[in-house]
Amino acid sequence: MKSPYQEDQEAAVAEARQLSREQKNRRSLCSADIVAALIELFQSKNVKVQVDAIAALVNLSIEIQNKSMIVQAGALPFLIEVLNSGCPEAQEHAAAAAFTLAIAKESKHSMGILNAIPPLLKILNFGPEGARQNAAMALYELSLMQSNKSKLIKSGAIPILFNLAQSTERLGLVRKVLMVLVKVASVPEGRAALLQMNPIPALVRLLQIRDDSDATMIPEEAATLLLFLSKSNFRFKSIAENAGAIELLRDMVGRGTVRGRERASKLLEIMKDTSLGLDDSDRNPFLANQYMRFRINDGQPNSSAF
Repeated sequence: MKSPYQEDQEAAVAEARQLSREQKNRRSLCSADIVAALIELFQSKNVKVQVDAIAALVNLSIEIQNKSMIVQAGALPFLIEVLNSGCPEAQEHAAAAAFTLAIAKESKHSMGILNAIPPLLKILNFGPEGARQNAAMALYELSLMQSNKSKLIKSGAIPILFNLAQSTERLGLVRKVLMVLVKVASVPEGRAALLQMNPIPALVRLLQIRDDSDATMIPEEAATLLLFLSKSNFRFKSIAENAGAIELLRDMVGRGTVRGRERASKLLEIMKDTSLGLDDSDRNPFLANQYMRFRINDGQPNSSAF
């Protein structure tokens, strides 16, 4: 990979990518020299070399033990550069790497400081489907850190996320986008920004989506957001009622997930008494549960090996 000849680089990095697809090879391949060589090739003018290098790094980063080595080798600034200006295929793999590396707590902080959020939002909004899925998962991981929530808000995430949440032809993406919105709306400034979008009718419409492989948890996520928005919002009851929330919530109590039924029941209580809301003692266990379910269902990038 360090050869001055492109044909050598192409052959070596293609082999590294192929070998890294197998779990048994990932620990041994993740040496300081190999990781440094891969990172150097992120800047290659040869698109195939660049793409293979990033894809190999994604595969290595799937292993928990490798994440720290990759970050310490200085991969993050180069990944973010690819997110900003790489070709579409390279950006898709870079977004996957951002997701797998952001699982580590130290990476969440570093990626926030290094301004990874704006290019991830741009990819989420305008990128090809695979890249959007990976960007959504990366943003979810970053949103778990309190300091990144304000960065998401300041970067204009709320309008992007909310608009995508209404794209019901992409239910898998909608679910991930809603999970990011739930995290951002857990802070007052996030709720304030979301309320500017007049979100209640759109969120009520999401309650009627029936669960399937792509729509799992969408009504539950929408109900959670409605609970956040009901807090100290005296117009919530009338807006939600006019949007048809009561009938949909009653239906959800009978057919939803366990958490979804709990949220629907509480929303029905709030429709009777607007002084109720989702407080901190109720919120935190739920979000922790959401996080674990997300990890179980989406614990890999858009493709498990690249």
